[in-house]
Amino acid sequence: NGWNGLIDEFALWNRTLNNTEIRDVYERGALRLDVSVRSCDDVFCSGETYTDIDDISPQTLSVANNTYFQLRVNHSRGNASFSPIGYNISVVYEYKPALSDVYYNVTSESFVFGVGQSGSIANLNDSDDVIRTVDEGEGGVANYTLFFETFGNDVEWTNWTESGDGGWDIGTNEENLGGDGSNLVAHIDNCDNLCYLTVTNAFDLQNHTHLELDVWRWIENTFDTGEYVRVEIYNGSWSILDSWDGDIDDDNTWHNEFFNLTGQNTSIPDFGLRFVGHMSLNNEDAEIDNVTLLTGYTNYSMDANYTIDSISTAFSTYTLSVEGRTDGEVFSVYADGVFVGNITSLTDQTFTQIVTSSVSDGQLNVTFVDNSRNKEATQNRLYLDRIQVQAQE
Repeated sequence: NGWNGLIDEFALWNRTLNNTEIRDVYERGALRLDVSVRSCDDVFCSGETYTDIDDISPQTLSVANNTYFQLRVNHSRGNASFSPIGYNISVVYEYKPALSDVYYNVTSESFVFGVGQSGSIANLNDSDDVIRTVDEGEGGVANYTLFFETFGNDVEWTNWTESGDGGWDIGTNEENLGGDGSNLVAHIDNCDNLCYLTVTNAFDLQNHTHLELDVWRWIENTFDTGEYVRVEIYNGSWSILDSWDGDIDDDNTWHNEFFNLTGQNTSIPDFGLRFVGHMSLNNEDAEIDNVTLLTGYTNYSMDANYTIDSISTAFSTYTLSVEGRTDGEVFSVYADGVFVGNITSLTDQTFTQIVTSSVSDGQLNVTFVDNSRNKEATQNRLYLDRIQVQAQE
């Protein structure tokens, strides 16, 4: 009879084989093949499991859209002394073209938190036209300082009203205040009765919260017991905020005093501030300088509006840096309203965060919240170095 088929192996012996030899030859091949596959997002396929497939060739598979694909073939054999070898395994694949990463190129502009300055929005440009539109958001005004007095002009009181015994004047400081641009201060001496120095125009604080008063004060060590300089506030009635007393606080040294006014009744249209002095001799001197009323906390946000065709999810990476602040002051960072971490102010320190956000509304919102007292507002800069949006279908 003729033979019509394929022969996998062919061997000739010039002798008769015994039963054991025949069994070894015919059982050393694979009796059964078991094929399974897995799709992986890393070269080691960490955490991925194999999926068994039908062992009839060919098979059409649909696997996850990952970079790596792994095929495993298990051979069942009758003779454990031999290891079958698989040949001619073909894998044919199709792939969908992935969108390239989208980079928002940010110019050298920065967010400036300064006295009376508004934060400048960074200019965003699409570098590869994957994003069709980029619309810059409107920046808010980071107006930290509500009132600032250095007494630097040698003129009669401009922002203040003097009353009582009239012991207050603008004069040269008794001791230099390091780092101060002017040596002129509010000076008081020889006030047998009470001498008042009151801010002329009261503050409307109804739309402000988290307030802080910052004052520098100096008391000469000649003060007697019962003599003092006080700072008082008006929030419906006058009350003492602090008193610097003779024989206790009179040390010939400048001190920077901070007062958190958050617990005070500041939700009034005529919040007042004044200094009150009492001392008996003209060689008993006290001085006040750099009076500052601060909004110590604020929110500032940058809105970048964009549209990506047929994309449901974007992985947004941005790098921030803050400098010019006292080391250790903290900004909180939010993306689309979700807290993602803090950045602590150190020179040239950067903060990188990856956020998964929906772009169905076409908007990415990043908010920076200042959690620290903004005493050095004029020097603080917050930089947005880059936003990278990696789009995935």
